[in-house]
Amino acid sequence: MALLSTKADKKHMQQALLAQKVYENAMHILKPSSPNWSPPVKTCSAKEKTGIDDVWNMVVKHHDIMKKSGELEDKRKDQAISWMWNMIEDGIKKHFIGLPEVKQIIPGTEANVKKAEMTPTTAARKILDIIINR
Repeated sequence: MALLSTKADKKHMQQALLAQKVYENAMHILKPSSPNWSPPVKTCSAKEKTGIDDVWNMVVKHHDIMKKSGELEDKRKDQAISWMWNMIEDGIKKHFIGLPEVKQIIPGTEANVKKAEMTPTTAARKILDIIINR
């Protein structure tokens, strides 16, 4: 949404402004994730209470633009689908790891991977074969 150069108080203002310029230059190289919003770079200081209103106004503006464009709703829908799949993956993993034959093989397999005696790919295949061949 934005980049903030914090600690922009009198003691660190020069460094904060330099960081702001560096980030602004970098932002020109990067492609924004949204066609409707190009992340601004701001400075602020909680200690001196400066720039906070600008940051908040930027948050509100970002929200309004994303909402009006429909992008906010689209992102929320995508997040809901992602959340669903994460919950499914977590449930499958819990169920799978709870199987007695998997519980039995995991400690030795992890130890072999840790000692580089087995590749992660081979280890995963060995464990997955238990459920595939069940």
